[in-house]
Amino acid sequence: MICVPLNTSTLGREEWDECAIFHSDDDANETADPFTCYDFLHALEKSGSVGEGTGWIPYHLAAFNKNKLVGAVPLYLKSNSQGEYIFDHNWAHAFERAGGRYYPKLQISVPFTPVTGRRLLISKNAPNNTASLLLQSAIGLCKQNNLSSLHTTFCSRQEFELGQKLGMLGRVSQQFHWLNEGYGTFDDFLSALSSRKRKNIKKERYELFIKYCSQRHNNSQMQYMSIEEFENFFQKNNNDTIIVDLIDSRRNLYGSILLDILEDGYSAVYSFFDPCSKKRGLGKNLILRSLELLKLNNKNNLYLGYWVRDSNTMSYKYSFEGLELFINGEWKSKS
Repeated sequence: MICVPLNTSTLGREEWDECAIFHSDDDANETADPFTCYDFLHALEKSGSVGEGTGWIPYHLAAFNKNKLVGAVPLYLKSNSQGEYIFDHNWAHAFERAGGRYYPKLQISVPFTPVTGRRLLISKNAPNNTASLLLQSAIGLCKQNNLSSLHTTFCSRQEFELGQKLGMLGRVSQQFHWLNEGYGTFDDFLSALSSRKRKNIKKERYELFIKYCSQRHNNSQMQYMSIEEFENFFQKNNNDTIIVDLIDSRRNLYGSILLDILEDGYSAVYSFFDPCSKKRGLGKNLILRSLELLKLNNKNNLYLGYWVRDSNTMSYKYSFEGLELFINGEWKSKS
């Protein structure tokens, strides 16, 4: 049986995650995709990242066999093409110039996540035709509701080929990945680039730093740092450090945070971001990226540095749950 539960809260977490785990043909290996797990998709809904007013309305599909969930599809009714990382604006314009209505459309996708993976989530005990039935159901929903199109983005090769068998058009695009070819430090990476590229990268980060200091901390002497002083402070210090950057799909730098690497976690030395992009929550995003890195490397603590009560420029640090403050020599919960 195929049904439309509309959001993840009506489905069981354990059953969904059983479908999201990929099993090798011999069952020797299991791979969990963090972006198709229940917690990630449910967090998008609970936080309001998807839902009314976002252009992403959850319209998930679920397959049941003997009242047990055996398949699921992260499916969304889209009223725009934002957050997909596959641009179809030209298709939309051409379709509407020809007299059609492109939006809303259906999208099998993980919102805001250009990471290839399975989009038809099938448990290892599901009937063999479950993936085909789910995709056929999505195609049927599109036709029944007179929608312009159904899209599946960043799917696996097997799903790509299944879509073609069911009459969907295939589209191949390019994605560029950065690989660490043995770089121990940021300077190691820079040394592999041409002189012109090294200067551009250093200059971009320095200019953003000066812009941040002059607008957010205009009473600080840091805004008068030379590029050499900035490099010594941020990129050439003697500590074991890592730099996390916020870069958009057009390769624009929006923020950076310098982290000291500790045995039990990371310590935020300094962060800066574009002060003209207040609505993006860039300070919080830098912390979230640091927390992701923390989890990836199995570390426990992220030290956010100084916090001054009633300081607008530091208020973003206080908005996180599970926060502890170091007061009079001991850690205390902020609550």
